[in-house]
Amino acid sequence: MNKILKLATVLVLFFTLSCTKDSDIALPDYKPTLVIHSYISPLDSGVIVYVNMSKSAYNNKFNDLSNVTNATVKISDGINNKTLIFSPSPNPTEEFSYYFIDSNSFKIIAGKTYSLTVTTPGGMLATATTVIPFIVPIKTLDYTFIKSQFGDSIYKMNFTFKDPAGQDDYYKFGSYILDVDTVFGEIIESSSNEDYGVYFASDGNVITATQEAWASPRFFAPEEVRFIDFRLMHVSREYYLYHLSIQNYGGGPFTEPSVAFTNITGGVGVFAGYNYDQRIIR
Repeated sequence: MNKILKLATVLVLFFTLSCTKDSDIALPDYKPTLVIHSYISPLDSGVIVYVNMSKSAYNNKFNDLSNVTNATVKISDGINNKTLIFSPSPNPTEEFSYYFIDSNSFKIIAGKTYSLTVTTPGGMLATATTVIPFIVPIKTLDYTFIKSQFGDSIYKMNFTFKDPAGQDDYYKFGSYILDVDTVFGEIIESSSNEDYGVYFASDGNVITATQEAWASPRFFAPEEVRFIDFRLMHVSREYYLYHLSIQNYGGGPFTEPSVAFTNITGGVGVFAGYNYDQRIIR
């Protein structure tokens, strides 16, 4: 029986190999598209905009980041218009370049609508708008400490906040574990836990929520101190929809493919606003 199976296998391989031949397949024409990413907030030191060019699925140059270095990037609040300055990457094959303007030259203010315009010498044009949310204050915050069997630490963050009435609101929760080595005076982020794209249909109500924050074991001096930097981020609708689509993208070989959300007209990506209330606890 084993000999028959071996013979059958050899025959299958023979006919498979003998039927193999080279063929020329015409690949579809590909038109590059501007890829833009920018998140703006009144709490940031400035506005950063990443501008890149999309690549064909048949491009196997994984280290080719396609930085766009000659674009004109402008931001406006409807009255003031500013042009961002290009900041080249020290290593263009490994890091993204970006366009920047500091907060002293152009301020981001909660409640205002901002528009972004990107043009290239080749005639490409991409635009987008977003509204900056107001800060939603944290009402209460505490945590429960859990020690895992592998020496890692788990913190269960418990917090409440009041969802503003009369509008749709979207949130992101962030817990950032900071280890402070008092011997060398260094601050090291042990880990970060972020829940993207959270929406509550609880207009005007107080919301009680939890988040688990994980931290790696401490490897420093016994005097080491640990802090938790917790942020309740109030994000724009574009921010929510983009991250929701990223979470749902590529759910495995047996799921229906999804398309990532974009609010960029004339390109792809996201231009979104956010604001946050912050608490640091020990």
